[in-house]
Amino acid sequence: MTIPALISQGTESHVKSGRFTILVSGVEIHDADSLLMHRFEREDVDDIKVLTPYEISIRQRFIGKPDIAYQLISAKMPEVIPILEVQFSKKIEFLDSTLMPRSTGTSSPAEKGYSLWHAASGLMDHAGCCEPSSGSPDSRLPSVQSSTPFISEGDTQELGQILRKLRDLALNAEAELGKQNEALDCITTAVDRTTLTIHKHNQRMKKLA
Repeated sequence: MTIPALISQGTESHVKSGRFTILVSGVEIHDADSLLMHRFEREDVDDIKVLTPYEISIRQRFIGKPDIAYQLISAKMPEVIPILEVQFSKKIEFLDSTLMPRSTGTSSPAEKGYSLWHAASGLMDHAGCCEPSSGSPDSRLPSVQSSTPFISEGDTQELGQILRKLRDLALNAEAELGKQNEALDCITTAVDRTTLTIHKHNQRMKKLA
């Protein structure tokens, strides 16, 4: 399974766009050009921390040298977290107890099978299917209430904060890409000038010889 993601390594503040792939044998992180940034074999992953429903960190520890760690943010992360939980059940950690899947034995019927990330994704999925039909508005009310998971005001506010954070990170990444493109243009111009200068010197040396 592959999802788009914003990627940062270690404690670096620089964020780049790319994609996150889950395989049977491990996980892979690629940049926007599909170049492999790092591959974590399944047995090499030491811990996966679920920071928010849309943000995780993956780390491989080393003795005597820095750990390898990546932080990933994606709007599709709620689709991936349940898979990671199954594949890395002994290594995944939910930093907030509200992010952990609720027990089906103690949950109410309206809450069974829904964790915080299901509620967050459900908010977006059900937004487009709750419009009233041409018939009586009251006739659709029971079906909407029975199919929509319970979402508290706090969850809605948290989702808004996460979406704003994703937007800011995307804008920063776009600005950084613009700067990198400008730098590449300057380097290309400098290389062209240097190539022309070397060519002129070679012509002079041939004439002297």
